[in-house]
This record gives sequence, C-alpha cells and structure tokens, in this order.
Amino acid sequence: MDYKFSLLDGQSNLMIGYSKNIIGLEGKPNRDGDCPLHTVTFIDFVFCDEFKHTLHQAKNPFID
Repeated sequence: MDYKFSLLDGQSNLMIGYSKNIIGLEGKPNRDGDCPLHTVTFIDFVFCDEFKHTLHQAKNPFID
C-alpha cells in the first residue's frame, strides 16, 4: 500500500503510524474558546509495529 502521510510523536520522534489520506486540514477551524482547532480524519490509518510494541511495554513494563 502507498501511504502519503505519517503521524510522528513530537517528544520521542517515534513513528505512530501511516495514512493514505487526511481529511479536515483545509477550511475553517472549529473554535474552542480562543483556540482554533482542526478536526482531522485519517483514512486507512495503520499503526506501526514499533509503536504497538512501545505502547504494550509502557502498559506492561515487566512483560517482554
């Protein structure tokens, strides 16, 4: 599959996953008080195996 977009964790630089398309980046943002927010939808999003492993380790630190 060809994935155009990736989702990266800004603190750890860990790749979370990939997506074929994203909807919601264009147009007017939603308003929540003073902060403009965009609602985005990831089309055909797939989590990376490394992220799933890291998440599992964080929830169960004593299980390898």
